[in-house]
Amino acid sequence: MAPTTMFTLLAASLAFVTVTAHMHLAYPLPLNYYKVTDRDDEAYDWWIQKGAGPCLGQLGDYDSAPVELTWAAGSKQGFSLGGTSPHYGGSCQASLSYDRGRTFRVIKSFPGSCPHRRVGEDQDFSITIPADAPTGEALFSWSWFNREREMYHNCAKIKISGGGKGIDNLPLMLIANVGGDCVTPLTDAEVQFPNPGKDVETGDKEYPLRLPSGSCQDGFLSPI
Repeated sequence: MAPTTMFTLLAASLAFVTVTAHMHLAYPLPLNYYKVTDRDDEAYDWWIQKGAGPCLGQLGDYDSAPVELTWAAGSKQGFSLGGTSPHYGGSCQASLSYDRGRTFRVIKSFPGSCPHRRVGEDQDFSITIPADAPTGEALFSWSWFNREREMYHNCAKIKISGGGKGIDNLPLMLIANVGGDCVTPLTDAEVQFPNPGKDVETGDKEYPLRLPSGSCQDGFLSPI
């Protein structure tokens, strides 16, 4: 399905999700979506609290979760965000995990350009699935750092078709603001990713970009 058509259908079918207090992955649908009945609940606000772990602690639902879609390796695709509080922007990364959320490899970084700043703007973003992404089940991951030193993280179960030799050469996703001393800028800047990868979409530069501070690790090599 073409991204434009996909986003149009998604907006119609998920209009009710926009009551959610913060921002979340709306397409593909994230893990645990089908279990949450009150989408104003913290279970759907998707903020990584200390101890919650990757995908807001929803990895236990991996086996029972449906495969939301199939993307072909090398294809141009897109994801959408829902919610009504974009915090006037921030920085995001789109990643893939092939080890059930142990590590996440970045396929595109959005420093200072994600989410779009204003309430009511579209929240559709384009990505390219690496040609070397292996065939099989994977987690698509969206992570977001705002200027309040929060980290949001959603994961959707997907399949990759027509894949290649692997993506272990891609950078690991940044982890920050989850209880250690690795923190992103507060208030006056948006985070510049130390390892953004080759596919980068920079924002409008209304806020300067600044590297995180502290002892930072990439990826979820062990539970937080």
